[in-house]
Amino acid sequence: MAIKKKNKETKKHKVEEIKGSYKFNYIKFNFSFLSTNSKYNFNNNKMSDLHKAELINRILFWSSCSIIYLSQLPKDKGYETIAEEMIAITASPNNKFYEDAERVQACSDKYYVFRLYPNNNPIAIRLIGKWANGVFYLFFIDMDHKYV
Repeated sequence: MAIKKKNKETKKHKVEEIKGSYKFNYIKFNFSFLSTNSKYNFNNNKMSDLHKAELINRILFWSSCSIIYLSQLPKDKGYETIAEEMIAITASPNNKFYEDAERVQACSDKYYVFRLYPNNNPIAIRLIGKWANGVFYLFFIDMDHKYV
């Protein structure tokens, strides 16, 4: 006697059903679109090896915190949002960021700013970029605290 297999139809999910059905719990950091202007990247003369090591430590901290927890921290320990017109940086991020329409659409019209050192002590270093789908895209490392 042969065993009969039932033809199970697998339910295919539509992309529209899946979108937004999951949540991003932890932030990820992406350096792909960092400005090529040496004043706003790791080639800045003011950025020492100690600052770079501290940056890695802060990224480890931020990426180990849930996004909900990060949003509840004060701006000197978590992040703040700033309107694009409030940033007085003359450089531009890597233009390849804007080639992906879905990524750009997922971003808000504001910049997100993370401070390397709370209270800017010993130096004001800020990471400025866009946030989309749980990923922080770093555009600038600002060591001059340039706001309008």
